[in-house]
Amino acid sequence: MFQALVLLLRDWTDDQEDAGYESFKCGYYDEYTTPAGQEKNLMQMTFFPHQDNTETRLTFEFRKTILNSFKTTAMYLMAHPGLINNFPMPNEPHSKNWYPKFRECVEDFIDRTLAHSELSRY
Repeated sequence: MFQALVLLLRDWTDDQEDAGYESFKCGYYDEYTTPAGQEKNLMQMTFFPHQDNTETRLTFEFRKTILNSFKTTAMYLMAHPGLINNFPMPNEPHSKNWYPKFRECVEDFIDRTLAHSELSRY
């Protein structure tokens, strides 16, 4: 059994609702955690289907196998680095020039990943 799996979904936008999809905020999701102000949990909806879910049994069994292979599983929805809202993509790699939402997500992801509480769990 592996220690942890975090699915990193890059280039996520908070405005999926405009395109006819449910809207999910950028940030960290696990079985019990969502970003502040987010009511629905994308992790639960993806890996813990409810009775009204119509996905095939094979897909469910595959997802269950993934979950059972790790002590913990989570997903992180990461903002796009610079093309949202016509924000120009910087030519230099310095974080001070990144799209603010992307910088915020990177900082949060690193803080969560390298937090003492996370590293000491294993």
